[in-house]
Amino acid sequence: MHLPKGMTEDNFVEFQPAFARSTVAAESTNCHPDMPGAMINFMALTMFEDDPSKRLAELRTDILEALGYPADSVLVERAELPDARAGLWVYEVPAMPDTGTPEPAKMLLSMRSAHGNMFVIVYEVHPNAWSVIVNTLVQSALSTGYTSGSSGNTTEK
Repeated sequence: MHLPKGMTEDNFVEFQPAFARSTVAAESTNCHPDMPGAMINFMALTMFEDDPSKRLAELRTDILEALGYPADSVLVERAELPDARAGLWVYEVPAMPDTGTPEPAKMLLSMRSAHGNMFVIVYEVHPNAWSVIVNTLVQSALSTGYTSGSSGNTTEK
């Protein structure tokens, strides 16, 4: 996996064999040299044994709940490869002042099943920075190897 430019292993304060997360924002440069970078407020990587009997939607809900995302986070975009048990989802996350997150966020969730495991990446940025950094985040997520299946791009409001 290629981390977004500006992020290194040093950004991860918790680093275990199956889970890593950042707690300090890191500035990432954009894929395009003419564009400014943006702050990535949070990033997490995890891996766990895939349960093929669970639908991707169930796994997404479980992951968001485990990471502390509120139930009123809104799914705004998705690109799924159901045959490959993989996809990218974009959520609008409300501010959570009680947990130390005073501003809203936009979050990219990437999931991919391979070798009997589910690989998950979460990136979170301020909504105002989204358009600047989204391509960098997507390219980083795709570097984990989305290679099979057919794309079923949809947009939900």
